[in-house]
Amino acid sequence: MAGRIPERIIREVVERSDMVAVVGDVVKLSRSGSSLRGLCPFHGEKTASFYVNPREKLYFCHGCGAGGDVVAFVREIRGLSFGEAVEWLGERCGVRVEREDLDPAEAQRRAQERSERGRLLELNAAAQAFFARSLHRPEGAQALAYARKRGLTEETIERFGVGAAPESWDALCSDLLGRGFAADELVQVGLGMPKRSGNGLIDRFRDRLMYPVHASTGDLVAFGGRDLSDRKDVAKYMNSPESELRDLGDVQNSRLWKFFKKSHVVFGLWLARGGIRREGAALLVEGNLDVMTLHQAGLDNAVAPMGTALTAEQLAELRRFTERIVICFDGDKAGRAATLKSIPLALAGGLDGKVVNLPAGEDPDSYVRRQGEAALRALIDEADDLVTAYIDGLMGQSDGTITGRLDVAREALAVIAAIPEPVSREMARDTLATLIGDGDVEAGRRVLGQLHRRVKPLQSTVTGAPKRTLPPEPPIPSLEHALAEAAMWNPELLIEYRRVGALDFVRHPGLKHALTVLAERCEEAGAASRTTAQAWVAARPDGLVRRTLMKALVEPPRLEGEALSAHVDAILDSLEIAALERYRSELMASLHRQPDPDVLHRAHEIQARIQTLKQKRRGPAASVTAAEKAAQP
Repeated sequence: MAGRIPERIIREVVERSDMVAVVGDVVKLSRSGSSLRGLCPFHGEKTASFYVNPREKLYFCHGCGAGGDVVAFVREIRGLSFGEAVEWLGERCGVRVEREDLDPAEAQRRAQERSERGRLLELNAAAQAFFARSLHRPEGAQALAYARKRGLTEETIERFGVGAAPESWDALCSDLLGRGFAADELVQVGLGMPKRSGNGLIDRFRDRLMYPVHASTGDLVAFGGRDLSDRKDVAKYMNSPESELRDLGDVQNSRLWKFFKKSHVVFGLWLARGGIRREGAALLVEGNLDVMTLHQAGLDNAVAPMGTALTAEQLAELRRFTERIVICFDGDKAGRAATLKSIPLALAGGLDGKVVNLPAGEDPDSYVRRQGEAALRALIDEADDLVTAYIDGLMGQSDGTITGRLDVAREALAVIAAIPEPVSREMARDTLATLIGDGDVEAGRRVLGQLHRRVKPLQSTVTGAPKRTLPPEPPIPSLEHALAEAAMWNPELLIEYRRVGALDFVRHPGLKHALTVLAERCEEAGAASRTTAQAWVAARPDGLVRRTLMKALVEPPRLEGEALSAHVDAILDSLEIAALERYRSELMASLHRQPDPDVLHRAHEIQARIQTLKQKRRGPAASVTAAEKAAQP
């Protein structure tokens, strides 16, 4: 594809990136021997099992198996493509990332867009600092009082970057202009507006409790504000206007270059990623303050759609982090209507989940403050699945007649037909059949069968290729596991054992393939074989083999030099013994079926070789380590 990043630039970015600093932005790390340890950001845990090897610039989690290099970490934690992650790291470490096969004009345009985007991010960061300072000054007293009235603690205020826009016409604009930002930049991101006279700017946000809006990549792209004046002619909640960089051009990379489009942004997602992974679902609420209150109460997987209604694009953002959502909108008529509109989008987007029905008049904020976290979790546990909740919602709107029930069936069928996963789609049809048939599934199926041909399905909103369900990988035998761990710290040994055919004793197909390819790559790389091995493993698709090799790369070697060589020799001897014993058993079975002097002679030769290897392993010169003993059958 045009625009490929050269390997030399990728290597330079990885070499110059500070792995500890990049991970440390997200994970609190502490020293553990030669490595650093912390709580894994990819799954919920109470005991730290996430390790970073600063020398090798690799990470690995013993709990969930996540692992890779600095590029893989940025991709996973920020939800970026490979190229976007390299560019993000390049900007951080000062490496200019250029792409191949781009004409000079296109390369210059991209560089200009990156520069402009970085400038606007700096502007928003400066505005955020202004709002945060104002909150604890006299001009922010009313905003701080409102935040405390809503029950927000100082920790939550700091975590979400809550601030105050003073009741002033131009306090923010004057501050930002004084820091060297241009008037048209303030207008572009929606912080300032031209005066009617055309001379100067006024603040867009005035007399409001402010909170920053981050994209799922962590970039601060907009602001939201809650009015404190309670004036009838002023919107209670206001967001930054949508903004895009000029001359976008490249549709394929539009997510990287667009600045703020509220229909694509999910409020709180940047902070909720860890909670979403731990809970296994995103808790979708309506209000931004609902998100803050729920996080404060311990439900840190809460997020909210930007704008007035949930969009397919926002669901696609969520789907990059989870395939399950829990919709928990307000318990009023408007909230229930919003829920009913959101369910078809979620199902068509390949998401599964539940719908929480809050008591009338309650919203998530009021409910959790009044009843507590445990009460809301109980409602979540008891909640109906998306399909059941949708059908029940439609039933509640129907008149209860046969015609009304058929109308419900038609509408529900159209939604169910858009579910992209076949098994989920069939299960949803059974749920509908049960409800339509008043518990008689077969009667319901007959009704649905008659309606099916006349129903036009909604269009699925799933983007990208469907996920393939891969067969489970066979476990890696302990001897082969030990060989992989030892070989990853000594590519020269790996190369040598490939040359003499020792890797043929490895029976696990995935591990054998990986070690063989690694040996070839390392031999080609020469002095850079260690770096080549790291890069090749880090770029592999996730799986048991990758996790095994990554774990071996991250953990420091237990043996070095001659001790390591003897350790690998002992493992290979044991593998060869196991292979020869299997072969001898096959020969003896053949002899029982039909005597053959040549086969018998071959069986005796194999037995002699087995005895030689066992004697070598028991000999006085053999130094069998605890690791070898554990690896032996």
